[in-house]
Amino acid sequence: MARPDRAQRGAAGADDRGYTACTARLDHGTKRLEWLDSMLAQRQFIAGDRYTIADITAQVAVDISAAMGGYTIPAGVRHLKRWHEAVSSRPSAKA
Repeated sequence: MARPDRAQRGAAGADDRGYTACTARLDHGTKRLEWLDSMLAQRQFIAGDRYTIADITAQVAVDISAAMGGYTIPAGVRHLKRWHEAVSSRPSAKA
């Protein structure tokens, strides 16, 4: 089935399928953050005990999601919150 164009989807460009798809992506993203939280429960940084490009990449993803989509770190992922506060307080994160 072809994807409906903007006029067919309405002025806001939304329909039930779009809403369902967005909800599914948010659920998937939340599950990934919960998984990351479980990994961060075992170590200080994403790839181990040192700050690496993995932390930089993940921080950018979290920060862009918050800035562009208003997505926040879900409640209950305390290790992810601890990690994000730590990497965000680094001098390089403020550049």
